[in-house]
Amino acid sequence: MEVAIAIGILGLQLFCYLGIPLAWKFFRSRSLSCSVEELWVMGVLMVSLQAISGTLWTLLLATHLPPILEGLIFCGGGLLVGEFFYKRPLESSPVSSKIWLTLLLGITCFSRIIPAIAHSSLGQSDAYGHLQFGMELLAEGRLRLHSFYPVGHGWVHTLPAQFFPIDPYTLYRYGGTFYGLGLVLGIYMTARRAFSESTAICASLLVAGFPLFIPLIKTGVGVFANQLGLLLVPYLLWAVSRRFSLALPALLALGLSVPMMMLDLLPVLGIYLLIKGSRKQVALLVFLGLSGVGCILYKLLRLPPEHLEATIHLLSGQKDLHTLSHLFLHYLSWKPVALSPLIQAAVAVCSLGAVGLIAFPTWRHRNRILFPLLVGICGIQSFAGCLQFGQYQRAGWLFLLGIAFIAGEVGWQLSQRLHLSFLVKPALACSCLLLLCIPPTHNSHLSASEDELVSFLQDIPNDAQGDIWTRPFNNFAGGQGDPVRIMLWQNKGMNVRQIQATTQPSFDPQKKTWVLIDSAPPVPTGQIEFDHEIQKFWSRNQVLRTAVEQSSNRAHTKIERPGLEIWIFPATPPQP
Repeated sequence: MEVAIAIGILGLQLFCYLGIPLAWKFFRSRSLSCSVEELWVMGVLMVSLQAISGTLWTLLLATHLPPILEGLIFCGGGLLVGEFFYKRPLESSPVSSKIWLTLLLGITCFSRIIPAIAHSSLGQSDAYGHLQFGMELLAEGRLRLHSFYPVGHGWVHTLPAQFFPIDPYTLYRYGGTFYGLGLVLGIYMTARRAFSESTAICASLLVAGFPLFIPLIKTGVGVFANQLGLLLVPYLLWAVSRRFSLALPALLALGLSVPMMMLDLLPVLGIYLLIKGSRKQVALLVFLGLSGVGCILYKLLRLPPEHLEATIHLLSGQKDLHTLSHLFLHYLSWKPVALSPLIQAAVAVCSLGAVGLIAFPTWRHRNRILFPLLVGICGIQSFAGCLQFGQYQRAGWLFLLGIAFIAGEVGWQLSQRLHLSFLVKPALACSCLLLLCIPPTHNSHLSASEDELVSFLQDIPNDAQGDIWTRPFNNFAGGQGDPVRIMLWQNKGMNVRQIQATTQPSFDPQKKTWVLIDSAPPVPTGQIEFDHEIQKFWSRNQVLRTAVEQSSNRAHTKIERPGLEIWIFPATPPQP
């Protein structure tokens, strides 16, 4: 049943982003003949259109009109995309390895569906925060407490819920597979154009399920904004080398959805276009980049002083920075990160491969130069920390994409010279299939009993009324990323009460009261400051436990789940 729901969510997402342009193209040509590459390009353009139209809606119309009208605007844009592909169909060579491509897409989907089925929780605080953003967009067409946050991704992910009666939690639980599929298909299409179809299969298998790429594979579990960026990045690499005009909508969508990732990608695209000799395109890229930076600065400058300072601390991870000039210097500074021996070995091997591709370039195929540059530039960004914010070092994912391209090409060429090419694809596929036995999951950093907590909250009826007492799970404003507050966000009868430093619990006998106590400490992340804060929040369970023991003489029900205690005190009618 859960597998059917997960596949159904993926099907609705694909339908929303491919259905309208395909239907219009069929209406115009009476033919549904589309190559896999054309379907991919069409889907990415529709995703970009939704990010752009949703952002414009939020800025211009959200306070006056119901959000469903944004979906109708998107449908009109879908007709234009269908007409574009009818008049200018995308020429591409047919896929010769259809069996391998089918296996690749199957591995991609199930390696990301299985973790969502195995865990009720969304896996990380960002995923709960984006669930809150999605519910706010569906309800009002805008964000309430976090109006400065880029809304492009929120509009992209909530589109199916605008047209179909889908529970937002279910959509966000299983929706990450869509982005994982787009990422792997993008790797395949981009490597296929730059190198060969065999290289494309090898590179995309690495990203689909090869165990050493777990940091990248895990980006398909749960839902958060960087997934959209990773879907758009391979497309942008493909588009700038084929038809630059097709890159502009995706570049704009990237800036409106994941501006930090746009800042990471711009140097790569700029250097590639300079090598290609496209000065006009470089100028346009610089203009778009400066416009994006200007929008970010405009939003930051509109924040209240205390909010701006908190945002600077959040971006930099340093409490001694207070102004935008300090933040800019921090962005330019070197912030090296510690690497494990395995990562160091991977960096060394892939750097040698990059040097080999640069040293012996085929200048008739200058597109190949882009991928060594991607590895080199993003490697410097990732491991030196230059041109990144301390707490938002996202270039590491781009670096892993570059490693996939380089490893796919170098590995395939080497296997051919050793006459072992018949082993490469089966070996990679087998390693990916092994990953299905131990699928990638996010550690429960907020609570060791997060699955049980979310399952219980989901079972609370929407018309339930009373108080629910828990410890806090983070200190973000407005309850952002807090699973209890987010799961009960639409339940207006439930009053969430959380233990703060000075709180002394007092259970109202005239209200039904739920008390949730998680008994095992959360899994540490290795980030000392974050772990200390979460440990501090978890220790407040003892305050709740003391209050429960003092109220145990009242009628109550105690439910014990793995790592979670649930105490339920029914309302006591007032005495006559």
